[in-house]
Amino acid sequence: DSGTRNLWPVDSCSCVDFETVHTFHSTKAVEHPTQAKTRLEWATVALTIVAILARSEYHRTCAGSYATQSRQPRQVRKEATATGPCVCSGIPGASHSAIQPALYTQFRRTYTTECFEANPLKFDLRPRSLRRAKISALGTYVPPRLLTNADLEKMVDTNDQWIVERTGIRERHIVDPGVATSDIAVEAARACLAERGIEPSELEAIIVATVTPDMMFPATACLVQHKLGARGAWGFDVSAACCAFVYALQVGTKLIESGAHKKVMVIGADVMSSIVDYKDRATCIIFGDGAGAVLLEPAEEGEVGMIDYLHEIDGSGAASLYMPGGGSLHPPTAETVAKNMHVVHQDGQAVYKFAVRKMSEATEALLVRNGIHGSDLDCFIPHQANKRIIESTAERLGIERERVIINIDRFGNTTAGTIPLAMQTAREENKLHKGDVVLLASVGAGYTVGTCLLRWEI
Repeated sequence: DSGTRNLWPVDSCSCVDFETVHTFHSTKAVEHPTQAKTRLEWATVALTIVAILARSEYHRTCAGSYATQSRQPRQVRKEATATGPCVCSGIPGASHSAIQPALYTQFRRTYTTECFEANPLKFDLRPRSLRRAKISALGTYVPPRLLTNADLEKMVDTNDQWIVERTGIRERHIVDPGVATSDIAVEAARACLAERGIEPSELEAIIVATVTPDMMFPATACLVQHKLGARGAWGFDVSAACCAFVYALQVGTKLIESGAHKKVMVIGADVMSSIVDYKDRATCIIFGDGAGAVLLEPAEEGEVGMIDYLHEIDGSGAASLYMPGGGSLHPPTAETVAKNMHVVHQDGQAVYKFAVRKMSEATEALLVRNGIHGSDLDCFIPHQANKRIIESTAERLGIERERVIINIDRFGNTTAGTIPLAMQTAREENKLHKGDVVLLASVGAGYTVGTCLLRWEI
């Protein structure tokens, strides 16, 4: 109405900012007196529009910052300055034009100069948060017992050459009877804590990525917490098959970035031998047992840590790789056991085609979004499901072979354990160093897809 229409500030500014909102709320409303309720409603509308405009500017500027940045040689990249309007402010959804100069100067001094200039990146950092998370320690464990291809030749109709040519696997580690997922998870966790030099009681949260829990409930995280002696910690399980570790890693990262916790342990562990049919040569040759754990903590001055991620699920592929029995749909009965429903069932061709396509698509999308190429990466650590899938992805991304970590020949597919085990392999082979830009990628049952970009800070 005539008493409120002049609250909208289109006649006096070309860029909405917080000072503008304050001016219009304090002066224009006085020029046209109305009821307090009406003024409050219009002020709310104005603030809402400001938020929409700021968010639109955020997406506009960021959309250009990833894909349109100039390319530089990899050796120059580490020396270049981190760019992007949202990095400087440290405020999600904010750009230079939407922040008063004084505020911009303050946030740039605090969160760009002090945190990033000591060890800058050439691409825009994601997420734009005041606190970043990093991996500060790593620990792994595999059981000592080996199951070689020669052993499998005595169990099913197969041979070493056939297995190596199709999967790249030569041997895998298998637990002894009575050893559960929580047991190998605890071993990996202890190794991680020892590397960091802290006590279990210092952990605030424990996230266990697994598709082979000790039991339906309680969560394996509860059992790990008790066996580890991490009093006061809380936690839960993440069931996402081969992508479970990268999914759990992002959940833990957000707990750190939010300021809720300072020490979060993420564990990927699976005893796949407990759900594999050793009469089925299509699956028993693939899987092994193993665990890996990382500790997440806030990044220190000059560190970057976790940068960005891209995850996806596609339930249309559920029946391509699954264990049909044991859940609420098919509870355990004599009939489900007789029908062999409590072991892994796989459509190998369907899974292979999806994995080859989606691992490449997801990793490419993540790199483009951050304005870098495969040749810029220092280390590519993929899920170890099939050597041919790994090599196909690396070739498409343009990653040199010496930067691709492959250890499937020694461990097989340990599901949630593959990526942390491959991290350890990278360190042992002197292919992973502090400051390296690392790409993680995985595709698994579900279908699930996960990829993550980070800077290694150990």
